[in-house]
Amino acid sequence: MRSQFWSRSLGAMALWQWLAVGAYAALLYGYNLGGFQALTEHEIVVAGIAKQMLRDGTWGGLWIGDYPWLEKPPLPHWLAALSLSLVGDIGEAAVRLPSAIEGIAVALIVAGLAARWFGATTGLLSGLVQASAWYMMTYARLAENDMVLCLLVTATLACFVAAQRAPAERLGRWRLAFWLLLGATNLSKGPLFGAALVGAVCGAWVVWRRDGQAVRRMVSPLGLLLFAALALAWPAWVYFQGLGPLLAEWWRFEMFGRVDGTYFPVAEPPWYYLLTLTWQWLPWTPFLLIGAAPSLARAWRDRDSGDRFLWCWAAAPILLLSLPPHKHHHYIIHALPGFAPIVALGLARAGGVATAWAGRLPARAATSLVVGGLALAVGLALLSWHLRDAGATDPEFAPLGPDAALIGTILGLGLAALGLWLARPSLPGLALVYFATVLAVLLTLRSPYLADRDPSRFDREFLRGIAAQIPPGARLIVTGRQPLARHLFYLDRPGRRAEGVWVPEDIAKKLRPGEVAYVVTRAEDEPGLSAFAKVERLAVSVRTRSERGPAERYTLFRLTAR
Repeated sequence: MRSQFWSRSLGAMALWQWLAVGAYAALLYGYNLGGFQALTEHEIVVAGIAKQMLRDGTWGGLWIGDYPWLEKPPLPHWLAALSLSLVGDIGEAAVRLPSAIEGIAVALIVAGLAARWFGATTGLLSGLVQASAWYMMTYARLAENDMVLCLLVTATLACFVAAQRAPAERLGRWRLAFWLLLGATNLSKGPLFGAALVGAVCGAWVVWRRDGQAVRRMVSPLGLLLFAALALAWPAWVYFQGLGPLLAEWWRFEMFGRVDGTYFPVAEPPWYYLLTLTWQWLPWTPFLLIGAAPSLARAWRDRDSGDRFLWCWAAAPILLLSLPPHKHHHYIIHALPGFAPIVALGLARAGGVATAWAGRLPARAATSLVVGGLALAVGLALLSWHLRDAGATDPEFAPLGPDAALIGTILGLGLAALGLWLARPSLPGLALVYFATVLAVLLTLRSPYLADRDPSRFDREFLRGIAAQIPPGARLIVTGRQPLARHLFYLDRPGRRAEGVWVPEDIAKKLRPGEVAYVVTRAEDEPGLSAFAKVERLAVSVRTRSERGPAERYTLFRLTAR
């Protein structure tokens, strides 16, 4: 007998609701996509490799200059290279565009699932809150590996859900899509990482329901074969290129190093991810708390409820990722879609209570909310400005810094909006005002006036500025290990092709006696260059990201080989 999961389908959203979710996410992710900051340390690896793919045609291999970069699989780099090719502009916006599109797709899938379980209105709210969660807002605007994996995990789980409710004549297509997408997760992050997350969710749901039939519905020899083919395709290509031992070393370091503590020296406590959720879900954290208890109660008593699957989706990956000592806040972004409908239900519940009480409050209560909300918003904005001037945080690795303070203004402005609404209450009006407020503040966070907080802007300005000092046709070599990806991206242009050399000492092997070359590397590499060439220092960056002193600043040298 077919599973009863999702048997209480409440229907799909209307076209205008789909368009509303898509347009809202597109505004959040697309506004000033290329101008709000230079490429981060993780982004530049994707962008530099993608650009080299286009230039050299190395689509199978991942190279930074002359060094094979095998830390991550190639799917994000392929997508970035495709975007660069289609857009025709070597810039930040082009390499970030795939992540923005993937973020929009995640919001739409979440909206569709929530609509089927809880109705079209909840589906609309779920898509909107998923799109505007702080962490989605952050990573859907960065050319990193996380968003493509988040989309693949979300789509794979959606196919699992669809397969559990599909009639026999449509089961095969959903089951096959599940295995194809599950195999594709191995092309985006690391070996079996995405499969482990999906397996944790589906396994938790099957065990909680005690439903062996759900497992049997997913068995497909063809699907398993396709999964294995996709999972092994890139490692097999690397092996036959003679790079198998290097890939094995990367995997050992990446996988086992996280378990034994050698990958990163700081061990986080088991409850680390529970704390990160409080700011990852800003500005919706209060509504997550409001919706959690009723949703858990429904999940506990009703084995066929969507709530039960959502809690497996939200909790299982977090529990799995809490086991190793090494943790990083962005690892659980793949669990956030499981929380979105719960947040939406909490938002609707809070709005209903506010509507019921609105007519009972005196006029001065509305005035107090307006004044208090505006005061809170101004205070938090001033705090964020102070933290920015103090240089207190790195926005990539300290999310509780200026960005979090500024995003807190949403809550203050939301209180003001609530006060204005109390005079003429209506639930749609309240939702409209609040979501508009969220949009305005989040767009402000990515506006040009905040670009001076970018820790990588000095590197970009330096690389763009020295271009005029390099004569047309002169030999240009960039070096210095991983940072040369940044040099290649910003310096390598038609008529000024840059050569990437991983180790500065290897430059000596590439120069003939008397040959002149321009080299970009760190200032501290000058003594090593002097060993085989006459060295002239032409320019030094004002500052370099995460520098510990002037010796680490990027420098343009002119070398004359001896």
